[in-house]
Amino acid sequence: MFSFLTGISEGVPCNKGEYFDNGSCEPCPTGTHMDEEAHLNADCEACSEGHYADEEGQSSCKPCLPGTYEPSIGASECQLSHPGKFSPNNGSISEQECPPGTYSGWGAAVCLDCQSGFYCPGDSDHIPCPNGTNSMERATTCLPSGTGLLLCPRCWRKEKFPGYEDCLKNGECEPDLATLNYER
Repeated sequence: MFSFLTGISEGVPCNKGEYFDNGSCEPCPTGTHMDEEAHLNADCEACSEGHYADEEGQSSCKPCLPGTYEPSIGASECQLSHPGKFSPNNGSISEQECPPGTYSGWGAAVCLDCQSGFYCPGDSDHIPCPNGTNSMERATTCLPSGTGLLLCPRCWRKEKFPGYEDCLKNGECEPDLATLNYER
């Protein structure tokens, strides 16, 4: 006659997503997985960084989706990227800072360009320019309206325009500089 305990001790395995505990097969807890049939003394494995197991009994861990990340092992969920940061790939283990002139909200997979009339100082939000000031796309500051100044965001894209040289400092693009040579 076959007994369950005898079968386990003789090498009859638990299913994928299970481990042997106190005489029976149990589902792996959240944050762990078992990708093969488990025998006596086999433990579930913790999910690696950038992955999670949100249900018991999983045979594999899921990658964190874009807009989320997980720096720890054994996670049961991924963390949302913070405002001003983004996580562009599946399986991200960290978030990246949005570049100046861009912004993001919670759970961003990409950063958005700051629009004209707003400025993005490099943190989480795009902020409307105060009364009497204005900005161009991807601005990090606002300048007084009617001054004929143009912020230099286009040199990020390596576009040439009248006054382009005024946007360079030591040969490098400086997006917070302004040029007087540009006519709107």
